[in-house]
Amino acid sequence: MKRIFLFFSALPFAAKAWADTATAVYLGDDLAKLDATGPAAQAPSLLPTLLNVVFSLAFVVGLVYLAYWALLKWRNRQGAPAGGQKVGLIKVLEKHYIDGRHAVAAVELGDEVVFLGLGQEVQVLSRVTDPEAVERLRQMAPLPADLLGFKEQLARVGLRMKRDEWGQAKQAIRTQAEELKEQMERMKSRRGGDK
Repeated sequence: MKRIFLFFSALPFAAKAWADTATAVYLGDDLAKLDATGPAAQAPSLLPTLLNVVFSLAFVVGLVYLAYWALLKWRNRQGAPAGGQKVGLIKVLEKHYIDGRHAVAAVELGDEVVFLGLGQEVQVLSRVTDPEAVERLRQMAPLPADLLGFKEQLARVGLRMKRDEWGQAKQAIRTQAEELKEQMERMKSRRGGDK
């Protein structure tokens, strides 16, 4: 993996050095042909410049696809499961950090779900062995981010943002409702004082 990374990270420098030497020779030949009394230098034509940009872009996109393909092959060789396949008897359904040193984890062990308190020591908080409850917990557990595609991860972030926005909107409505109740009580107390 390091070799692939080093190869791809060195490509821009090698391409720049090659382009600089090629450009220097090309410009040097053209500058030698110009003399002080000749016409001003003309701008390059549009077609060769456009073709150069298109082929350069195609080369870069091809390198990206090649890197993606190589990473997929490498991941498959490492034995990573495809999609959301379950591998093995132990599966961490979800982990939530309480603070920097403590967390709570829901772990599926065979046909049961165990809730663990994680800290300096691991403590079993609860066990769920009922098959229906275990299946509900499996359905509620989010998929790990490394098994989701880009589209699914983007949708997950969007849902989280919508949930946060919905929570903020509900809080704003509650605050406004409380303010209206207070105003109504003040108005009622003023009416009672005027009589």
